[in-house]
Amino acid sequence: TSCLVLLDNLSESENMKEETRRQFLSEITRQLTSVGWLVQVLLKLSRLDAGVVELKEEELSVSSLIRGTIEKVGLLAEWKQINIQVMGEDEAFIKGDRRWLEEALVNLIKNAIEHSPEASEIRIQVEDNQVYTCIHVRDFGSGISYEDQKHIFERFYRVDSSRSKKISGSGLGLSIVKHIAE
Repeated sequence: TSCLVLLDNLSESENMKEETRRQFLSEITRQLTSVGWLVQVLLKLSRLDAGVVELKEEELSVSSLIRGTIEKVGLLAEWKQINIQVMGEDEAFIKGDRRWLEEALVNLIKNAIEHSPEASEIRIQVEDNQVYTCIHVRDFGSGISYEDQKHIFERFYRVDSSRSKKISGSGLGLSIVKHIAE
């Protein structure tokens, strides 16, 4: 609706200032990009729900997987001056689908970045033993209350503190992470 109002203004105002026209076009682009992202996330969730996702099982280097993920969120971290530290097993390997595992890690790390204060750090710790390999993502934000922790994997659930900080998010990222992990 907002895009339509802006487009109406653009088409009906022949004498609109160039700067205002650019602002309207920029806002339309921002909103359409956001809607496009939301559609992509919903499509991914629908595919996971329907069980039509075919996961490849290949041996993956955990450090390579983490490096690839950090590259995808690097600009966001840099913008907030957040240092991402990776610690743990350099020689760890797991079996899984690289694309979907990166998707899960991107969502976790992006979430950590969004909820971290500026000029802080995020720690990614790899724990590898004979039974499992675990990737811990830790930020130093304000945390999540015990009551909210019960709901963080529910679709569209957003902690009240993220709403008040105006963190742009749909409440779908952690739901995707859960589906991929399962």
